[in-house]
Amino acid sequence: MLLEASFDVAPPFTLFPITVWRTTPSSVIPGGTGLKHCDDPLDPATDLFKSNRLMISPNPPMIGRNVSIIAFGPFEADVSTNATTFWFVDADNAQLVGYGSEDFCDLTTVIQTVNGTTGASCPPTTGSAFLRTDVSIGEYWPPGDWHVHIDARNGTTGDAARLFCIEGNINVRRTPSKYAVLRRVREAILPKSVWIWQEVW
Repeated sequence: MLLEASFDVAPPFTLFPITVWRTTPSSVIPGGTGLKHCDDPLDPATDLFKSNRLMISPNPPMIGRNVSIIAFGPFEADVSTNATTFWFVDADNAQLVGYGSEDFCDLTTVIQTVNGTTGASCPPTTGSAFLRTDVSIGEYWPPGDWHVHIDARNGTTGDAARLFCIEGNINVRRTPSKYAVLRRVREAILPKSVWIWQEVW
């Protein structure tokens, strides 16, 4: 998945299934991301995928690098072949907005144990699963606090049964230059008096 930029102020709501965003502190998903289950207009308890752990690698994400979104949990029903993921990103206070929709299986790698064999299997079936989505963050995206909203549906429209929905703020950082990295390594290895003397001379 490559985040594409658009300067539209909002997505077409005929394509995007959620018109109101609201979360409560109790809906935070374990895993250290700070992301939450969407709780409006649907109750997360009705989702077909019960995400009990969510991780991002690397955390925090870096501009110009790939980031993996990883989730663990059970599916409570089989998923259809036309399941769709809708996504929306508001970066740096709406200076840059991206949104879109993609086939769930094209976007997500699902690992399950089916008939005693563990491997990639999509669409997923009822049972425990490991989900991974890889996202490429383009160089043109600004660092800062991003609001992300990811809504997966068991069909191609926003009124289909919801697989899961997550949202929240993520702090995205600029990738350090090679000079900054070398400076940090030098400062960690050499005594402070040595690298200060080197810079003076």
